[in-house]
Amino acid sequence: MHLYAQSKQTTAKPKRDFKKKADANDSRRTREDNVVRIRKNKKIENLQKRRKETKENDGEPEVFVPQQNGEWMEELKRLYDGLSADKNTQYESMVKLRKLLSIEHNPPIQDIIDAGFIPQFVQLLTRVDFPQIQFEACWALTNVASGSSHQTLVVIESGSIPLFQKLLYSPNEEVREQAIWALGNIAGDSTECRDYVLSFNTMEGIILNFSNDPKPSLVRNATWTLSNLCRGKPQPDWNIVSKCLPIVAQLLYSADEEILTDACWALSYLSDGPNENIQAVINVGVVRRIVELLLHPSVNVQTPALRTVGNIVTGDDTQTQIILNSNVLPSLSALLSSAKKGLRKEACWTISNITAGSVQQIDAVIDAKIMPRLISLLRTSDYDIKKEAIWALSNATSGGSPEQIKFLVECNILEPFCDLLSQHDSKVVLVALEAIENILRSGAEDGDEDYTTLVEQCGGLDKIEALQNHSNVAIYDKVVDLLETFFGAEEEDDQNIAPNVNSSSTAFNFGVQAAMNFNF
Repeated sequence: MHLYAQSKQTTAKPKRDFKKKADANDSRRTREDNVVRIRKNKKIENLQKRRKETKENDGEPEVFVPQQNGEWMEELKRLYDGLSADKNTQYESMVKLRKLLSIEHNPPIQDIIDAGFIPQFVQLLTRVDFPQIQFEACWALTNVASGSSHQTLVVIESGSIPLFQKLLYSPNEEVREQAIWALGNIAGDSTECRDYVLSFNTMEGIILNFSNDPKPSLVRNATWTLSNLCRGKPQPDWNIVSKCLPIVAQLLYSADEEILTDACWALSYLSDGPNENIQAVINVGVVRRIVELLLHPSVNVQTPALRTVGNIVTGDDTQTQIILNSNVLPSLSALLSSAKKGLRKEACWTISNITAGSVQQIDAVIDAKIMPRLISLLRTSDYDIKKEAIWALSNATSGGSPEQIKFLVECNILEPFCDLLSQHDSKVVLVALEAIENILRSGAEDGDEDYTTLVEQCGGLDKIEALQNHSNVAIYDKVVDLLETFFGAEEEDDQNIAPNVNSSSTAFNFGVQAAMNFNF
């Protein structure tokens, strides 16, 4: 039995005042950690830490690993003693240890730790008179830090970070590069490790290494390390990481795909924040270039470029307009048809923050012929893409003019909105209800359009009625409001049906035969 008598007639004017529209910026959605995920966990882990493998050095023989435990322990003892011997033996032992830690599969990191080598490696970092062994020790520690969080912590607790920071200024380029790599692995372990690395004034040293025409591999490693230093939530100290913005802006023009990818990721992390941070990103002049990269041939570049654009349009209308002025909409339209699901989803999320803007910005989206594409995605795409598309369209109904809403109705937007009312996802149902309410309100306020009949024709009224029994209080309230305001429903007086609230409970009790809990 329904709470309200269901009268099918429509009303030209609502019975009570309409709710005021929220501020446009209130509709903008900042990124939620688990809502829009482009990179899978495994890929994230691979980008956070990297091991420098022996095979990268052409001509080096494979390292011999004894199979018997006794032999292995003897070999480790020989190497341990070798690090305290003469200079040549020290170097030979260090090279062998580095090769062991560079084995591609299952390197003996924990065995090396357990045998007590880490303090010796750290001590060798101080050998300014012997840069070759500094490099080998730095490489070995880099590979130890590529292991588990516990193994990374061993490297940190050994006191290595201030020494790595000093090595950023070494006259030997290979030593500098390896110190950068080691710091990147440590920072990539966790936000706590990242902040600890940053606390030693490492950002300045890394930035300095982009000067004086460094070799490409150093630039690659330095860019990747910058990305790790900027990544993660809670976010790093803005006053520290924002110092790398000018160099990141330059790196966006690199022809090296690896450098370009990591620079884009760094920029995406830096732009994911309050409007002040977004403005700082805009101020270094990256907008036009980052928009160009949306159509880069590599999806590895497209992905963080789109993430950056999406972050910028979470800002205010002026910041969003700067992106629009860079001709972003044709690229976003193309990405809605990308073969990569993640790009389609992220493009919808980005557009949703544009349609949360001004009437003129909604007009720009309409002029770019994006609305029919979004409606098509709302009809036919996977559910997680539908969840982003509905926001983009709902925001347009919230801030759009009557003419814009009429255009959306003529594009048959009401049918997919009504279809989503049957979903189990309460958030999606609420967004659909609010969009339907916005459309009905616009028609009633305009006086010339009555959209209630269209809602009935696509089965929307039946679905709205059915939602009176939904367990979510916000949905229940919205449904009551819609039925009273637009469909001429009268509240019944039957006390066994009308809801009552127990002052000591959040449960609504219906009648004496059954009770239904409405969960917040």
